[in-house]
Amino acid sequence: MRGITHAGVGATAYIAASGLMQRDFSIFELVFVVGASLLPDIDHPKSKASKYVLPVKSKEGKRAFFVCLGIAVLLFDYLYVGENALKALGALLIMIGFTSHRNGITHSLVGMMLFMFVVHYTGTKYEYKYLTQLFAIGYGSHLFTDSFTKAGLPLFYPITKKKFKGIITYRVGSKVGDFIEMVILLLCVVYIIYTLPTI
Repeated sequence: MRGITHAGVGATAYIAASGLMQRDFSIFELVFVVGASLLPDIDHPKSKASKYVLPVKSKEGKRAFFVCLGIAVLLFDYLYVGENALKALGALLIMIGFTSHRNGITHSLVGMMLFMFVVHYTGTKYEYKYLTQLFAIGYGSHLFTDSFTKAGLPLFYPITKKKFKGIITYRVGSKVGDFIEMVILLLCVVYIIYTLPTI
């Protein structure tokens, strides 16, 4: 699924959740959830999530960047901090470096839980009560929507590489797929315009 569609679904999920939880709308929270909805595609060197992160847009560049970043985080944690959340983040970054798009840790529930562990630590430290829930909304919306694509998701990677798919699937980049995503995005925009003034 294209990045703009993930962003639209993530924004819609946030608006819906805000209404259900009776929370006031927040630009910060909206941006955070949309960012989380794009995060799983950080394993793709040319995705929107990687666009502003990777210095080199290639598989080799992605691998070198994330492995070095992960080692740097682990070293920083070892020398100065000593927090399990940073150890998890460092290990996760290294794993991202060695996995390919849609076949690795970022599109699995294990990866989601590891990221949530780091986010929970951050939210607790800075006393932001709902940060973990907001992250789960964005990240979870990405995994949910990707489950309806032909490629499927390795939901339990690295335990198993088996791909899981929804009952109905479509091929990303095909004419049918582009039409489906256009309809999804249009419905998201209509829902947001209709609902936003009420929260």
